[in-house]
Amino acid sequence: MKIVIDANIIFSALIKGNPVYIKILNNVDAYAPDFILIELEKYEKRILKKTSNKQRMKEIIYKIFKKVSIIPKIGLTKANIKKAYNLCKDVDEKDTPYVALTLELDAYLWTNDKKLADKLREKGFSKILTTDDLIKIIELEEK
Repeated sequence: MKIVIDANIIFSALIKGNPVYIKILNNVDAYAPDFILIELEKYEKRILKKTSNKQRMKEIIYKIFKKVSIIPKIGLTKANIKKAYNLCKDVDEKDTPYVALTLELDAYLWTNDKKLADKLREKGFSKILTTDDLIKIIELEEK
């Protein structure tokens, strides 16, 4: 299964250090737009402030980015960027690269942003999975 990982997932993984994120990444083909690196840099201080174990966070970063393919904006078609912008503009324009990449790859968007997910579904975009959804899928596949 192809998934596009939203920045809020990376932030949660780094702050909480929950191994479930790595388990999910070990069971999917994960992608992220290069914009995720800008967001990580922008929120670095906030993430570090909320993280109790800096060494563990470093280990998680290496595990995550070993599993996630970063796709530059140049790999996205203008049509998918425009469609994604129209889907995201009244929720959060910063999510446009994630939705555009999801469209480009015909993948699922992995996000825990309920507001974004709800608004996208209202507009007919339903290829969205939460962490809980992915855990259930992986558990079913393991049986």
